[in-house]
Amino acid sequence: MVLVVDDNQDLCQLLSEILEEAGYNVGIACDGRAALDKIKKERHDVMILDYKLSGISGLTVLKKTRQIRPSLRTIMISAYGNESVRKRAQKLEAYAFLDKPFNIDRLKKTVKKALTRQRRRCVNETNLHKLHSRCSPNGHLSSSGFCSGTDSGSLKDRHPVHIGAG
Repeated sequence: MVLVVDDNQDLCQLLSEILEEAGYNVGIACDGRAALDKIKKERHDVMILDYKLSGISGLTVLKKTRQIRPSLRTIMISAYGNESVRKRAQKLEAYAFLDKPFNIDRLKKTVKKALTRQRRRCVNETNLHKLHSRCSPNGHLSSSGFCSGTDSGSLKDRHPVHIGAG
């Protein structure tokens, strides 16, 4: 599921319709607090997040999102995307940063790439969890197989930020 977060309700609705036509399930939030509530309650794979929101900034939403759901891929969008903003988004592990106005095809390609990498990461975590579940709680080899001793709960997604990915 894709979550679109922008305080411009018309843009939220337009992006929602475009992404739904492309086959995605889409939710919208028109401010940062609503976005954080949705992230806590619902499963999203990708978030399209405006930098400049009323009340709570997009970067604050991104920072809190990383604490709540570290694996959620975030594509920042902004008409105010100077180098400082881009670097801060990159430091907070945004997946991509697109300047407004952006090309819709480019946005769809970026969402598709983010979802592909998200699914690949989920498969890898599932496989690691299966491997880890064969281990005893102390990480030693179990009678059913082999264990690397890695705690799947400590995994962190480490894909690089693609600023202006396309």
